[in-house]
Amino acid sequence: MANELATQTNINMDDLKALVVSSNQIQPTDAEMYVFKRLCESLNANPFLRDIYLIKYTKDSPASYITGKDYFNKIARAQGATWEAGILVKRDGVVVEQIGSFSLDT
Repeated sequence: MANELATQTNINMDDLKALVVSSNQIQPTDAEMYVFKRLCESLNANPFLRDIYLIKYTKDSPASYITGKDYFNKIARAQGATWEAGILVKRDGVVVEQIGSFSLDT
């Protein structure tokens, strides 16, 4: 059902705002909600699954639209991308890449 709500073109902006925006946050304008809805549609991102967030930091600042980590991973996997986590360590002036590691100065 959440997926259907995200793609409905006739969803009421007040309903979308009530479902997506926390009540203790500064409320976005109707125009910002409209942009958010269109952005979700164009990215095929589901705000109800937390693929994308709308955050308004202050009343006078513009809304921020932030994609979630899982959405980023979903898109990357769909495109065949792979990556490994790791760190870069500088030892004796030489940069060494260590995949999936934790390293101390010693």
